[in-house]
Amino acid sequence: MAKKKSKQSKQSRTPFRQEIINFLHRKRGKSFKRKEISHSLGVNKTNYHLFQEALAELARSGEIVRAKGGRYTSASSLQKIQGALQMTRKGFAFVADERTGEEIFISAQNLNTALNQDLVEVQLFGVSRGKNKEGRVVQILSRARSTFVGTYHKSEYYGFVVPDDPRVYRDFYIHEKKSLSAQNGQKVVVELEKWDTSQLNPEGNIIEILGYPGDPGVDVSSVAIGHGLQLGFNKKVAEEARKMRLLITPEEVSRRLDLRNEMTFTIDPVDAKDFDDAVSLEKLENGHYRLGVHIADVSFFVKEGTPLDKEALQRGTSVYLVDRVIPMLPEHLSNEMCSLQPYQDRLTFSCIMDMTPRGEVVDYRILPSIINSKRRFTYEEVQAIVDDPRSGDPFAQALKEMHRFSRVLRERRFREGSIDFNTPEVKFRLDVRGRPVEIIPVQHLESHELIEEFMLMANQTVAKHVYRLSRQLGGEETAGDAETPPKTGKGKAGRGKSSQSIAGEKAAGKDGKLLPYVFRIHERPDKEKLAKFGDFMHALGYRIKLKQNLSPGDFQAVLKQIEGGKDEILIKEVALRTMMKAVYSTKNVGHFGLAFRDYTHFTSPIRRYPDLMVHRLLKEYQAPPDPKRLQELRRLLKEVCEISSRQERQAMEAERESVRIKQVEWLMQHQNEEFEGLISGVMSYGVFVETIPYLIEGLARIETLADDFYIYDEKTYSLIGKDTGRVLRLGDSVRVKVARIDREHNEVDFLLVEEKGENT
Repeated sequence: MAKKKSKQSKQSRTPFRQEIINFLHRKRGKSFKRKEISHSLGVNKTNYHLFQEALAELARSGEIVRAKGGRYTSASSLQKIQGALQMTRKGFAFVADERTGEEIFISAQNLNTALNQDLVEVQLFGVSRGKNKEGRVVQILSRARSTFVGTYHKSEYYGFVVPDDPRVYRDFYIHEKKSLSAQNGQKVVVELEKWDTSQLNPEGNIIEILGYPGDPGVDVSSVAIGHGLQLGFNKKVAEEARKMRLLITPEEVSRRLDLRNEMTFTIDPVDAKDFDDAVSLEKLENGHYRLGVHIADVSFFVKEGTPLDKEALQRGTSVYLVDRVIPMLPEHLSNEMCSLQPYQDRLTFSCIMDMTPRGEVVDYRILPSIINSKRRFTYEEVQAIVDDPRSGDPFAQALKEMHRFSRVLRERRFREGSIDFNTPEVKFRLDVRGRPVEIIPVQHLESHELIEEFMLMANQTVAKHVYRLSRQLGGEETAGDAETPPKTGKGKAGRGKSSQSIAGEKAAGKDGKLLPYVFRIHERPDKEKLAKFGDFMHALGYRIKLKQNLSPGDFQAVLKQIEGGKDEILIKEVALRTMMKAVYSTKNVGHFGLAFRDYTHFTSPIRRYPDLMVHRLLKEYQAPPDPKRLQELRRLLKEVCEISSRQERQAMEAERESVRIKQVEWLMQHQNEEFEGLISGVMSYGVFVETIPYLIEGLARIETLADDFYIYDEKTYSLIGKDTGRVLRLGDSVRVKVARIDREHNEVDFLLVEEKGENT
């Protein structure tokens, strides 16, 4: 009887299924509530439950779509887009529509087993979620990754892995046979084997046991692997690099500018092992300067399409974690063959600029060269020489001239609207087991700024150079997708008529097109983020006006107001989050933060793939390129920019997380101490405090504020005591001590310490 009833019920539902599909198909582009559909179909009360079941089943199967507000629409009428899924820590996600730049909102229930960075196909709903269109993942086109790092837990009946990354929102079920005999609490690498439905957890297979969290190096290795970073090189790549030899033949020297007798030297951190830039400065008879920036010629060794090149592209960048460097290239290349070691002949690519005493470029050359570095300096050594008026160092005069000229360049750059975003950083002194013994605030010296200004000038000049090349090689007829250099800066600033900017303006006329190239771009801040930044500044008591068409100079003027104030660190951090992220692109839209119309990365090919690509392009464009090759380059460079931008974000996240791990580990050894701090965030559930100078952020929960009942005032970013009137406001100085530390999630809770004389 039961089977007969089920068959009869199924038959009775069938008409409703088809009627619903037909109705919504006729009304494509519109969405309806359940009652509106039932009324249109004439469903009576007796059969209403069957109609409801059919509607729910169609939505589950994807034949129709349940959109925001419980409305239904035809699946066939909705647009579909493809893109990389960007998960948030709150469990929902976004996918960018490349055609419009819009962010499509994906709710947790519409993820359909997709994970962060997966390439997905998204079906758009007929209605929007607030300012964002909404959609659901209908197909996973490719997984961004198949392995994840987490902590293994063993229950009585089964095992599971809790992922370290909070954006991986489900635990992995682990069958006993696939546990690799992992022990409870160990860090492991799990491979995703099967995940067919969001109704169940993903099934995984443990492929590597990293060890217990307290074992030496396990914490940072977990971070690296968890962000998809490869700790070592495969045999094929390692062997290719190991076989390379630096043989400087007379024929090779004849193809290069020979600068081995020139006074060139490197300036790097004390612990640097790879030196990819050297500098030189010469005073000319006419009073001008000849600034030379000489960069390791990595393109001589790493040829396009080789296993080594493919591996370098996939890595995109070297990664600097607290206890190690994960290099883009094997160490035989990065630390030896390419590194500009002192007293050794090395192949380079030089950007040599003739400049006025005011810092204007009047002529330049960019060409392959060979140098012999005369000294390996550290930043601290250079600073000591510059600060000592009686220094007897043989390079003292040259260094002091470089220092003086770099100040001219720096002052000029800031006059033209460049924004100073130097924020505090920390580094660590570790013991032999990798445990943090000391947190050391990083000193930003004028010797750092010397190299920074010279590198910025070279990167600008190399970016402008493509306009001249495009004009000379017929780029207006043959090359592709680029734009006239954008105007940046404030007023007339940033538009001086140096020789390369004139060449750029002529080459990139109204209809001009550039040869395929790689630019480093930074777009204007989002208007919504700027409005929030304005509200934030007003809450701190600053009266500022942010223009609709904000220039870098305007933004710089705002930050000038807070220089030296107690809020400076906090405001600069929030300002950084307000800005768009700098990325690599084949389209030149300028660099807002630097106030540069033209900018690229040329100066670090040992550790950044886009710089290596720019070197190759400069060599290739020494002769007119073949049209077919130009088409190939357009496709290749788009991929290079996408991969490099993505890997840069991954590297930055890994670097920050490795710092956070060591900060929390250090704090565990200092739990009984009190710390000075600033309130860095205010929420309804408490205040975030960042300790000074250690930059460790933790949460003082509202329930621990026992002296009063606090009310959250969103407009003023503050908690206000109901009875005492005590105000805890963003930017306030406070004292804290540790209440709780969660090492597994690297979370810290603080208690506010009452000052003498305060309300208690």
